[in-house]
Amino acid sequence: MKLDEDYPFPETSEQLIERLDEAYPPRCLGKDEDVIAHHRYAAVRAFIDELKQALLEYKEGDNEDP
Repeated sequence: MKLDEDYPFPETSEQLIERLDEAYPPRCLGKDEDVIAHHRYAAVRAFIDELKQALLEYKEGDNEDP
């Protein structure tokens, strides 16, 4: 994800999450990919999924303090 005039830094958290989701799509372990590198990628992807879920809950009003 390169930031420049055509691809500026996201203005909102929602836009940032969308860009991260595009930059790190879910994928399987590649044939010649290092297992450690894939685990790191999978951790990033899991974090993005958690951000997406938190955003969804926030939009639906399910993420309010008790």
